[in-house]
Amino acid sequence: MSTIIHLIDNLGLGGAQSMLAELYLAIKKYYPEYKQIVLSPCMRPTDKIFISSYGVPFSHAPKQKILSIILSKKKSVVIYHKLAGSRKELFKSILKRSINTPIVINHTLHKSIDWAGLGGYRMVAVSHHMKRKIQSWYPKVKCSVIHNAVDGKRYEDVKPRKVDTKGLLFTGRINRVCRWKHRDDWTKWCSNIKLPKKMIHEYIGDGPQYHSARNFAKKQRGKNSVKMMGLINGFEEKISILKSWDVFLYETVRNEGISMSILESLACGVPVICSNHYGNKEIIEKGINGFAYKDKPHAVEILSKLASDKSCLKELKKTTKEHFVNNLDIKICVEKYMGLIKKSLKK
Repeated sequence: MSTIIHLIDNLGLGGAQSMLAELYLAIKKYYPEYKQIVLSPCMRPTDKIFISSYGVPFSHAPKQKILSIILSKKKSVVIYHKLAGSRKELFKSILKRSINTPIVINHTLHKSIDWAGLGGYRMVAVSHHMKRKIQSWYPKVKCSVIHNAVDGKRYEDVKPRKVDTKGLLFTGRINRVCRWKHRDDWTKWCSNIKLPKKMIHEYIGDGPQYHSARNFAKKQRGKNSVKMMGLINGFEEKISILKSWDVFLYETVRNEGISMSILESLACGVPVICSNHYGNKEIIEKGINGFAYKDKPHAVEILSKLASDKSCLKELKKTTKEHFVNNLDIKICVEKYMGLIKKSLKK
């Protein structure tokens, strides 16, 4: 039996960790003949709660022990889930001794300077924009594009929380509250924009700016309400809240990969209204599963239309779900990954 070894620096709440879990479960579902192992050198109590909520088994061990485990599996391939802060030392040791070509999934749009001279592995970019950047950052590496994805079936059984939405437009977003994804201007804007209905904007996530962002939100006295909800690391609780939203309203300060939270929203049939940044706009089809707005006035125009026209919002939710099933479900993504994995095992 061939073994797929998933290696990641930590299993904390984040898009890379969510994608690892989704890929693990998809391989288990569609390719049960492969054995899988998840390894991480760092483990915190909150990490265990998060990854366990997906039902993914994992092992925590020092780096030297991890290396020993990997080298003991002769018929295996390593998938290294690279984070923005990932250093190359452990992976370089694996690369020197590995029989098969390792696969690196580059989850974040971030240039890691000490990876520039490293070759001998296959890298996966999660967006076409990211691939273009990687080809200039790491010229020695062969790179493929595989968009992130989630398994829509897992989301179907989760019921939306019960909340009174009469006369309200419920929006929300999920992301780490940090300088490259959050500005207080966002909170101020959400609080004060004028729409046909009052907007409730719920913001799930923690991070280095969370406490200051929460305090800033509490001080707002606009027409709308912005609620900083903090860390919610249980899968079902998070998805039940997400399903109660009318739209997923999202802005990032700069280009990124493909947001896993956006994909979770689309899997739930909740359309996405996001800023016109790569690579999220690669998966948003105008008027089909949401909109990529060019500026804040454009976003207000879109929100006003959906807030005033129930039938339009209902139809958008319907086409969002249909588009997801046909284009973004994990069953499409896992076939592409398995193609790379099989190629590596043959070598």
